[in-house]
Amino acid sequence: MSGGFRRRMLAIGVSAALAIASAHAQDRSTAQKSDPLNETVLAVPEAAPWAAQLPLGAELPQPALLSVEVIALTPITAPADSKGNRQNVRDAESRYITYQLRTLLERSEQLGPVRMLESPSPGFELQINGAVVTATPTELELAITIVDGAGAIWLSRNYAQRITAADYAKGNEPFIGLYERISADLIDHRNSRSLEQLNTLLTVASLRRAQWLAPEAFNNYLIEEQGQFRINRLPADNDPLFSSISRIAEAQALFADAVDPNYQRFFTDIGPTYRLWRKTLAESDQLMARYRQKSAGRSAKDKNARSLYFELRELKLHQQTVRETMESFVFRTAPTRIEAEGQLVELNGTLQEQSEKWRDILSRKYAAEVGL
Repeated sequence: MSGGFRRRMLAIGVSAALAIASAHAQDRSTAQKSDPLNETVLAVPEAAPWAAQLPLGAELPQPALLSVEVIALTPITAPADSKGNRQNVRDAESRYITYQLRTLLERSEQLGPVRMLESPSPGFELQINGAVVTATPTELELAITIVDGAGAIWLSRNYAQRITAADYAKGNEPFIGLYERISADLIDHRNSRSLEQLNTLLTVASLRRAQWLAPEAFNNYLIEEQGQFRINRLPADNDPLFSSISRIAEAQALFADAVDPNYQRFFTDIGPTYRLWRKTLAESDQLMARYRQKSAGRSAKDKNARSLYFELRELKLHQQTVRETMESFVFRTAPTRIEAEGQLVELNGTLQEQSEKWRDILSRKYAAEVGL
């Protein structure tokens, strides 16, 4: 399903993609009637004229190519054993799920750069954050909030999907439908904004970056009311301070691009083991249900029940081996090297520490450039 959904989005352009998204929403509505795990279905926002009238195969207008930050989802808190291994699995799982979502959004080619980060960066344009609510072999539920750089919440809701053990035999990510619904809803909301609104959002994001680097100079350019930002005034077109800020603040994106290989390696390494771990758990639950059914009211010597028992025991041993491999996965941060304006900078520490060091470098660079 995922490959077909993505290929259709790429091949036929935004106009037809809107129709697909609408049909996708109807599918969600139908699914919800029979599956209580599916999220409450909201009406698909009406497309703005630019999106509804865009010719087939036409490129998206520049204001629509918003950059997206996908913040690492908060993991499920697991009871730790003596070595804390259970939480290791949940931490690894949340990053795997986050990167899965980030990859699906990037491959849609309906947005600007899509980056995964540990924490928000100043002056973001669009941000996705949330938490893993439920993650079992057959159920996945995520609490997702999407907010824009002006502070407007595009959506805040839970997405859930239920599958069966048989879905693992298909070879693809069994919960891909959940990620597709998030992507479709995000694009629906983006397409409901006019180009003027999207341009305003980009301006607000730029001014928030300016306030981060030079709060004294740009503090009164935005008005904040209840967490939402609106423009109070604009810098002159030839404002040298704002020009310097725009160029330096854009370098913040270099950090996200530089740390992405950390996530990519982790995602590639853990992927096969994580999928196998979920698959063996699902098969174990399925086999246990069959064993209980077969053994109910029968002698312990019953041939069918005994056969299932030994099959289940063997699967449990395999499951334990896979789990031990899963517990060995800990997200390790490598030093980040960034080349900017001919200079190579190496950052060490956690990704959060590296991000703070890079922001400090940019702040000092701005101060030196404008003579502060």
